[in-house]
Amino acid sequence: MIYLENDFYSNFNSMQKSNDEISMRGLLFDQISSVIAYNKSGLLDLFGKVGIKTSANPTNKELTILVINNIKSNQKLQIGLAYLIAEQNNLLQEQAKNQRSDDFSGNDGKKQKPKRDFKETADVVTSISNSIKVVADTITNTNAGKIQGDLETQVNSKSPEELQLEEQQGEQEQREAERKKKRKRNIIIGVVVVAVAVGVFVAYKKGVFKKKLDV
Repeated sequence: MIYLENDFYSNFNSMQKSNDEISMRGLLFDQISSVIAYNKSGLLDLFGKVGIKTSANPTNKELTILVINNIKSNQKLQIGLAYLIAEQNNLLQEQAKNQRSDDFSGNDGKKQKPKRDFKETADVVTSISNSIKVVADTITNTNAGKIQGDLETQVNSKSPEELQLEEQQGEQEQREAERKKKRKRNIIIGVVVVAVAVGVFVAYKKGVFKKKLDV
């Protein structure tokens, strides 16, 4: 399910009040997929801060696996993802101060900046983090693979150029495997040729071929 970005927090609050865990899970994983697709640098920075190691240039698949494998046990990851989700939905204090409102106040026609204090910002992140924890607790060894696959599919649908990169990497790995296989085959052939040559030489030195000719 696709959720409108500007409706995220209202959707989130509504699901939280109604204890709609299924819809909440869909909403949060949609948001996490957006973080992976559109804010990879922020996610990698978060991974570094919470002790999750990645390769030098991780693919969508690697990132989704790391999220699913760690989101249940790593509370710092839950909080960090909540922060990134709040950030991409313009729910943080510093963003609220700099963002212009579409609403007008008064008769002078001047736009009023929305106000959100630090406590409210912290409450937003905490609320999202708590819901992430509830959703993460539903991940088990049985369903983790499917959840990871669904998350990866969502990320790839939002970041097709990354999917193309993964395909290129896969093709490159396949070519490299074929080259290694070819080198190995050539080495085996070379060893066999040398072994045969050595055998022929030894036989020649022992006069095997001469004896056969004399017969």
